[in-house]
This record gives sequence, C-alpha cells and structure tokens, in this order.
Amino acid sequence: MLYMRCAIPAKPQHLINKMNVKSKCQSLLTVSLLLGTVFSTQANAHLMVAQHGTLNFLDDSVYMVLSLPSTAFDAADDDKDGLLSLTEFSTHRTELINIISEHVSLSTKKKKLSIEGLMVSPVTPHDAPKNPANQIIVMGRFVLNDSDAELSFHMGLFGTDEKDQVLEVTASRKSENSQQVFEMSPRKQIMKLDFN
Repeated sequence: MLYMRCAIPAKPQHLINKMNVKSKCQSLLTVSLLLGTVFSTQANAHLMVAQHGTLNFLDDSVYMVLSLPSTAFDAADDDKDGLLSLTEFSTHRTELINIISEHVSLSTKKKKLSIEGLMVSPVTPHDAPKNPANQIIVMGRFVLNDSDAELSFHMGLFGTDEKDQVLEVTASRKSENSQQVFEMSPRKQIMKLDFN
C-alpha cells in the first residue's frame, strides 16, 4: 500500500515576525492619527459634549476624557472675558495642565493616582477656529496597580456660570459590560466608583 504524506507548509518565523510588526505598526499609526486629529490646535467641537466626561476602564488603566469650561481656568484668562483665546491657551498651557493635575484625580483608599499623558486642547467653533474657546478638552490615563481596588474620582474644576457647575461623567468597564453615570458639582466633588 502506498501512503502519501500531505503537509501544509508553515510560514517561516521571519514572515510571522514581519506580520506581527506590520500589524503593530498599523495599530500604532491608527492610534497616532486619531490622537493627532483629536489634539490638533483646534479641537473638534463634537469630540465631547460640553460639561460631560468619560472614564473608560481597560485592563490596568482608566482612560479619561473631559470637557471643562474655560471659566474654570480664571488664572489663564488674561482679558477676563470668560473665554480662552488661542494666545492665552498657548501661553498658559503648562499652567492649565498643572491646575488639572491638582484638581482632577482618581484615588484608592491608600493613595492619589496621578494622570499620565495629560493633554489639553481648546474647543473652538468649526466655522471660526481662531475664536476663543469656551471649553477645554482634557485627556489622560490613570494606571491601576490593582484593578479591583476601591476607587474614587475627584473633580474640583467648575466654571462660574450656572450651566458650568455640573459635570456629567460616564464610567464604563466594558469587560464586565457595566456602567455608572453620575454628576459632579462644587458641592459633590468626590464620587465613589461602584459598578455593582
């Protein structure tokens, strides 16, 4: 009896490595393009609804996006018009980042977690991108040492107008298909995150 052996040729290891590198490069390029689009000099006004925010839990990180009113950054408003011009924003960018780092945080019972990769961008109208901004988009990431730790979100930046006194935040943990929506205000600056 005659036996025939049939084998499917395996891909050489160097081709597999090239494919993995290509896939990673494509993913990195996609993320870079998205972030570049989000953080161009003038942010897209529809990136985040004014006075809203998200906290997205993914693995050992919490990704934050907030839309905060310009009036929350009085120290950067040189002409005191309640808006941030592109010049004011550029001049005070470092100060804005420091203010946000001081007044926005995630914490465990033991310690305050710092925001990594904090980025800010003014929100200007599509039809007038050089106009002053009335909202600032804030993005950053918190790294969790223990993804099951009890967490609280702290928000201490609110505007002067009544409409700027409430921030609606949606916290999502997609791995568990759970979500928590809550409001923060000058009277309620700390929220315990509970997905149960």
